Amino acid sequence: MLWGPSASAALMVASPGARLVSLGISAAMETPFSTVIMMMNQSAILGFSIATVPFDVRKKTYALLADYVRQGHLKLKTEVYPLSQFQTAWDRQQHSPNGKIIIDLKK
Repeated sequence: MLWGPSASAALMVASPGARLVSLGISAAMETPFSTVIMMMNQSAILGFSIATVPFDVRKKTYALLADYVRQGHLKLKTEVYPLSQFQTAWDRQQHSPNGKIIIDLKK
């Protein structure tokens, strides 16, 4: 979960004993939340930073992830735009497309 409003919303509807894992701060640097909700649900917030994972572990894990994608076990929602439609792609990503925007430099 990225930090910010989406993390706050997730905590509000989380099941008892939920764990929120913060994977990044690109959505916001801070997240307001109610400690009462956390206590009532006995929720936990866990932080994660890729910077603390040794390089060899990251390399091996990335290779495994790429292999899953190649084998079709993991599907990524993407939208591909030619470079000539860069502005359209930029506008689209600002509205949370729930997928990855790809700019094809060869088109």
